[in-house]
Amino acid sequence: PAIAVDRRHELLAFAGAELQRGASEGQQFVATVDSDGRALTRSCRYRIDGTTPVATFWTLTATDASGALITREGAPRALSSTRIARANDGSMELYVSRTLAPRNWLEITGDGPFSLKLNLYDTSSIGGVGAAAITLPSIIREGCA
Repeated sequence: PAIAVDRRHELLAFAGAELQRGASEGQQFVATVDSDGRALTRSCRYRIDGTTPVATFWTLTATDASGALITREGAPRALSSTRIARANDGSMELYVSRTLAPRNWLEITGDGPFSLKLNLYDTSSIGGVGAAAITLPSIIREGCA
């Protein structure tokens, strides 16, 4: 028998939709520089290493200065927690670049600067009294064209 799978979140990510989040429902982190403080540029390849804060679901998107997605048409519009391979310890290794990369790859297009947006949904990392420090994955520049 067929098993029904709820994929609405994947369709929203594919369409580039932004979910409206209440204060207790989610959080967005935006990076415009790598872990060494250098501006993110589309001519470079980046490896994102580590773990995300605890969340039921997350997406990672790449956008230009106007907020438009910069992924190649026909390619996945986002990486998500439900569609990546992880190491046994739960850590992940993601790649963002214009050129082919192994495993978890977000293919971007064009030239110029960009931002990475990590959207956490149904997360316990929301700040407040007694909130723990948040550790985000590293963004490592591996090389540039």
